[in-house]
Amino acid sequence: MINLHQLKISFDLTWLLIIFKLIYAVYQKQQILTLFSTAWLLISSGNWLVVCLLIMWYLSWITLTFYLFFRILNFLFRLIIKD
Repeated sequence: MINLHQLKISFDLTWLLIIFKLIYAVYQKQQILTLFSTAWLLISSGNWLVVCLLIMWYLSWITLTFYLFFRILNFLFRLIIKD
């Protein structure tokens, strides 16, 4: 069964992680310009759906990773408290 509270926290943590990762990449001047230019090229050429799908896939992947981590922690806490 899905715990909606943990899922919401996972989604919020995902947004925070992405924002911090983006700020760090801009600060370090890594290949962020290449990433933005590639995304802009896809959007301007009419392939905006590809960009949206990739962003949604990335958000879902990180959110579900955090959610799985919280579910494992929850299981371990219940296992420890049960004994």
